[in-house]
Amino acid sequence: MIRLFEKRETFHQPTKDIVVLYHADCTDGFSAAWAAWKKFEDNADYIGINPGTQPLEGLKDKEIYMVDLVYQPQYIDGLIKENKKFVAIDHHFSNKDTFKLIPSDSLFDLNHSGAVLAWKYFHPEIKIPRFLEHVEDMDLWKFDLPKTKEIISYLDMVDLSFDEWSRVSEGVENESKFNEYITIGSLILNYQDKLIERIISNHAELVNFLGHEVYAVNSPVFNSQIANVLCEKLDRPLGIVWTAERDGTIHVSLRSIKNAGTDVSELAKKFKGGGGHKSSAGFSLPPGSKLPWTHVANGK
Repeated sequence: MIRLFEKRETFHQPTKDIVVLYHADCTDGFSAAWAAWKKFEDNADYIGINPGTQPLEGLKDKEIYMVDLVYQPQYIDGLIKENKKFVAIDHHFSNKDTFKLIPSDSLFDLNHSGAVLAWKYFHPEIKIPRFLEHVEDMDLWKFDLPKTKEIISYLDMVDLSFDEWSRVSEGVENESKFNEYITIGSLILNYQDKLIERIISNHAELVNFLGHEVYAVNSPVFNSQIANVLCEKLDRPLGIVWTAERDGTIHVSLRSIKNAGTDVSELAKKFKGGGGHKSSAGFSLPPGSKLPWTHVANGK
């Protein structure tokens, strides 16, 4: 059966005293929410939201934890005043200045992923799970740990639920299960590579984006992987992957070569609610918007 997923903020308003808001459609964001769930379990609401959106209705007299993202600066003061507690846990470069407005018990660190920071915050006396170290290794695009790509590929095929995240976390600590995940993940990776090659070959378009001649691809999947191929293997300052939701909202992902390419967070901030890291950023455009680039004649 095909399951149609709606954005959580369109139908889920907070009803419990504790509210955990996490970066939606993001492995690191959901893993950060899982870290919070390991502390609060069913005593909190867990709601995925997109960066750059307005605060949800019903955020009043709550204990709020934002993990792997934070609302825009103009909303922070009101959220602090109208709620019992407001904590933000994040690592995105573009949100650095926002944390100057947030109470000191929040946590911001460019050197860790949202998931690892959330674990450090909610479980300061407990060792960081090996599973989350792989999530961080992927999210920061380091790949310093062996078999991170295989583990994350395996994770991509499991249901998005805290129980499943717990199962995978426990399995990663067991060498037999770990090797099983690697075997499955390796098969998935090989298939993904073939799909990515086909997507780029058939859909990459040379465009002019804010003065940069780069490749853009329309794809709802593999945005990081595709965008990195567009800039690294095709020798461009950055790569663009975009997709449109059913309501017409356009999401744009930008990637550049780490420590060598264009600062895409600065480009993303030119659009309302946009931001991210120097080599990984994004923004969204409302329904009816035109794509913010032009086709380059004679480009593929």
